[in-house]
Amino acid sequence: KFVLGTIAATRLNIPWFHQLIGGWKEELADSSAWAFSQGVSAVLSNTYAIPFDDIISQSEENEDGSIHGGVNFGYTTTARTPENTMNSENAAAGEECPEVEYMMEENLRKLYQSAHDSGKDQMQIVLQTKPVAASLQSIVWIPFLSRSLVEQRPELRQSFLNLAEELERHEKELGRPITQFEAMKVGGAFAEALAGASMQHFNDKHIWESTLIAQVLVECDEIFSVTDLRTNQVIQGHADGKIRRVSHLVRLENKMETHFPENAARSSAHYVGSWQITDWDDLLDGNLWYL
Repeated sequence: KFVLGTIAATRLNIPWFHQLIGGWKEELADSSAWAFSQGVSAVLSNTYAIPFDDIISQSEENEDGSIHGGVNFGYTTTARTPENTMNSENAAAGEECPEVEYMMEENLRKLYQSAHDSGKDQMQIVLQTKPVAASLQSIVWIPFLSRSLVEQRPELRQSFLNLAEELERHEKELGRPITQFEAMKVGGAFAEALAGASMQHFNDKHIWESTLIAQVLVECDEIFSVTDLRTNQVIQGHADGKIRRVSHLVRLENKMETHFPENAARSSAHYVGSWQITDWDDLLDGNLWYL
């Protein structure tokens, strides 16, 4: 875990002295909790055509000094008719809804839209949630690969599984456990092939992509219920309106680029991207693209 954290911090361009002092993991977790509130508010704003500012609540300082905004969402659907469907579309076009594609990965956005489109005609949704604490659970660096690269080159999706199988095959051929040197030799050829694929993605411009994947546990004070108005039955959450402490596991990705100069005398440049939420509470089973 220490090694993975050190690699991640290095890829994030965190200075070594900051790594020694610590605190970067807490900062990342706190930022992720803020992003979670923003992301939930944004996807609800876009899905239900409600202004973002009517959903996101003002940021407040928690006991630990962290500052998180919250979500205050209430919505009642009515029987769908051509008239109110057109009104909803007009509202969506006229109100200022955030560009949620920068905050959340496409598959997660589509999941909410699909749930809304196929949901019950008469339903009441209440969601009030405010992050109160957050902790980094894991962070892993995926070298040479990114979601966008795998989407364009699907044959690269199981590259790391293929590497594991190749190492296992070598052990069977040798009839003994593979040595570290032998594993590095196999891994080196594997890394060279992946780096080449990444550079081809950029028309051989000596650029390769990599991805950091973080999982953050966000603790929230929350009220949540979904009620079928036809039967007056609560089909999700709780009907009593009480605040409960709820944990949400938020998964985020950061796509990075490393640029290698054609002149070997010059050093490479590493560019850190923006974090994007790809899943929470395993709604998409992790929304994996590399296995």
